[in-house]
Amino acid sequence: MMHRAVKVCIRSLRRVTLRNNRAFQTAAGFGAAREDPMAYDSNNIFARILRGDAPCIRLSESETTLAIMDVMPQSDGHVLVIPKEPAVEIYELSVQAGADCIGEVQRIAAAVRTALAPDGLLIAQFNGAAAGQTVPHVHFHVIPRWSGQELRLHAREMAPREQLEATAERIRRALDAQSR
Repeated sequence: MMHRAVKVCIRSLRRVTLRNNRAFQTAAGFGAAREDPMAYDSNNIFARILRGDAPCIRLSESETTLAIMDVMPQSDGHVLVIPKEPAVEIYELSVQAGADCIGEVQRIAAAVRTALAPDGLLIAQFNGAAAGQTVPHVHFHVIPRWSGQELRLHAREMAPREQLEATAERIRRALDAQSR
C-alpha cells in the first residue's frame, strides 16, 4: 500500500507537469487545449478549390461534397472526396457531413472499379500530421490498387494534367452509367 505522502507528492507532480506542458504548448503556438498544432486554415488548398479560387479536375459535386482527381496520385485513378463543411479532422466534422462523404466515397469507389478495373481499392482518411495528413481539411482518398504495383509516395509528385484528365473522363463515364 502506497504511503499517503507519496500519493500527495505524485498528484502535485502531475499538476505541475500538466501546467508546464500547457504553458509550453501556449508559448509554442499550439494553444493549451489542443495537442495537434494543425488548425483550420480557410486558405488551405481544398478551401480554395471549394470557393473556386484554385483549379481542380472535378469528377462530381453535390451540395455537401466534391470529388476531384488527386494531382499527386499514389496510383493512377487516385480520387479525393472532400466535404464542403470546414473541418480539419474527422472528429470536427458533423455526423451528416461524414455520412454524405461516405456515401460519395462508396459511389466514387464503384465508378473507379468499373472504369479502371483495379485488383483492389484502398480507402483512406488521415487525421493529424502524425497520421500523414498534409492538408488541414478533412478528405477521403480512393486509391485503386493493382497486384505487384507499389504505391507512389503520398503528396510528392505531380501527375501530368493530360493523364489526369483522361483518367477522370473514364471515371465520369462510369459515374454517368451509374445514374441511368
